[in-house]
Amino acid sequence: MDRFDLAKCDANDGLWDWNLTTNRIRFSPRWISMLGCEQQEIGNTPEEWFRRIHPEDREEVQRGIDLQLSGSPDQFQSQYRMLHKDGSYRWMSCRGLVIRDENGQAVRMTGSHSDITAERVADSLTGLPNRILFLERLSHSIERVKRHNDFLFAVLLLDLDRFQSLVDRLGSASGDQLLVAVARRLERCLRSGDTLARLGRDHLLARLGGDEFIILLNGLAEVGDAKIVAERLLKAISAPFEAGGREVFASASIGIALSVTGYGCAEDVLRDADTAMYRAKSLGRARCEVFDTAVLESDQTRARLEADLRGALERQEFLLHYQPIVDLASRRIRGLEALARWNHPLRGVVPPQEFIPVAESTGLIVPLGRWILREACRQLRDWQQSLSISQEVSVSVNLSAAQFIQPELVEQVGEALQEFNLEPHCLVVELTESVIMENPEAVISLLMRLRVLGVRIALDDFGTGYSSLSYLRQFPVDLLKIDRSFVRGAAASADSVEIIRAINWLAHQLGLRVVAEGIENEEQLDLMRSLGCEDGQGFFFSRAVDSDHAARLLKAEVAQSEERGARAQGDGESVALAAACSGDFYTAVCAGPQPDAPPRWKESRLKRRAVSVSLALAGLMLLLVVGIVVRPDRIPQIPYPSPQADLAADAVPSSAAAAPTRQSETAAGQSDPQVGFQDGTPASTPAVHETAELTQPGGVSADSGARTSPAAGPGKT
Repeated sequence: MDRFDLAKCDANDGLWDWNLTTNRIRFSPRWISMLGCEQQEIGNTPEEWFRRIHPEDREEVQRGIDLQLSGSPDQFQSQYRMLHKDGSYRWMSCRGLVIRDENGQAVRMTGSHSDITAERVADSLTGLPNRILFLERLSHSIERVKRHNDFLFAVLLLDLDRFQSLVDRLGSASGDQLLVAVARRLERCLRSGDTLARLGRDHLLARLGGDEFIILLNGLAEVGDAKIVAERLLKAISAPFEAGGREVFASASIGIALSVTGYGCAEDVLRDADTAMYRAKSLGRARCEVFDTAVLESDQTRARLEADLRGALERQEFLLHYQPIVDLASRRIRGLEALARWNHPLRGVVPPQEFIPVAESTGLIVPLGRWILREACRQLRDWQQSLSISQEVSVSVNLSAAQFIQPELVEQVGEALQEFNLEPHCLVVELTESVIMENPEAVISLLMRLRVLGVRIALDDFGTGYSSLSYLRQFPVDLLKIDRSFVRGAAASADSVEIIRAINWLAHQLGLRVVAEGIENEEQLDLMRSLGCEDGQGFFFSRAVDSDHAARLLKAEVAQSEERGARAQGDGESVALAAACSGDFYTAVCAGPQPDAPPRWKESRLKRRAVSVSLALAGLMLLLVVGIVVRPDRIPQIPYPSPQADLAADAVPSSAAAAPTRQSETAAGQSDPQVGFQDGTPASTPAVHETAELTQPGGVSADSGARTSPAAGPGKT
């Protein structure tokens, strides 16, 4: 730029000439009028210029001028905001040229100002004001609140839902058409008489960028008006649009920030409106939410939690707790569910309901889930070696939806089993109905691969999801876990009882074992057992405890099992006698020899012998009636039990005769009842149960509470 360029400046440009020797500036009439001032209101000092520059821009402008005066470069150019007389800031493009004397000393600066506010504050696509202008207007509203306590304003941040998927489907050109159409519709809605009555005297619609629009509502009569306007905007957006020659349906989520919160700067208002908008999306989209400080505190806590969570695994801050899963008939531990706990260095133990959702939303659940799998397998193998627990005791781990989309999941499970030399049936993977139904076909395929490994599969929280029976029939599942809400409501709700009964019937038809979650008292235990549940889990037995506490539970059970075995071998008759009289094998073991026990076992033995013979004869008669010819050499021999066999038979639950898979357990003295673990310590129950062969509704044995399906394989009984 030189003096000739200055002479050609547009008539709309304001000129200035700065005498560096006298430090005086001459401003042209146009330069003065661009700021809304009269000639007499502007002096001739540099202060008239620089004090009007926006505080955020002043330092940069001064630096550019100083650099030019120092000799490099000779030309100066900058864009910044200058204060208008009406209190607003206008964007100016300033160009300047340094004039030097024969010694190279700067003696003058001359240049021009051009008002570029329109191009700086307008969105090029929609023609709406942009973020710059919006923030400026919002700043004025904040200052107005400080002067007038009764002045109310609201900021509505509107974001189109799933806009990127629309662009992917329609193309970027159609996406732009949709944004323009949304802008025009919002303008019409805000100009309507009914809406203006709510808005007061002043409002501003702007586009922040992308698919975000923002509205400033000034002079509201009351804070509730902001939500009324937001709901009208959502209704307007829900009507179909035309983009790319196609009818397109869209929805939006709106976050609302109110001036009553108390703000010092415009960016804080946008931050809170943005927080409320994302909350609206998290609650289902196509809705509006008003910001409050509790939401901000929650988000800040979540952000800190996420930051801490990222390094927690490397810092070894996670540990596993284990909650026993108990056979309701024998009260023995069949397995333990591994539950993650986070031992935060400052907050202490963080509940899983706080950090698991954060881990899932950030993808950290994948490495965390991998660690849980390996640690649970390692711990179970350690117990097997150090405590000599049964190989039938399993450990259960929960898998999230994020883990199920990992192609290497099956390989990770196989590697964990191999690394710790663990039998596959000792591992149970748990997943919820919602995880399966996100992509049923893919999940079924993955579950089949896990079944090939020999791993057992449990469907958790059953009854609360939305899986169809047709899919359930295809799921390679071994166990159904009834959600605790049904167990809790069963005592007072006949509907819950019937739901549990139906789940048990369905499970047993499919050869599945049923676990009742959330058992908290003896009444619930007896009810679940009578309805057909084989296993239970809940505070009645034990809370989730750390590995040392869980080891004491397992060790106590191993010791009791060994003691029972020794006593049964040394004095089997008195043990069997006590068991027959009480129906409580654990009580019989604790009681020891009973020389004066009543002769009820003899009656039981005779009854059992008669029943065996009667059933066998009835079966043969049925074959003859239906006309089936049986070769004499293939007619099975009718077993006639000896007195010694009757003694042993009377010492076990009657259901064992109908469940071969449980006979081997009972013969080893492993089916004796044991009450709930209170504070991790086994204690005997004083209750006395009858051993008469009574059956509960649904064909469930009164003394075992179990039904064995012919399809049940190893680990299913």
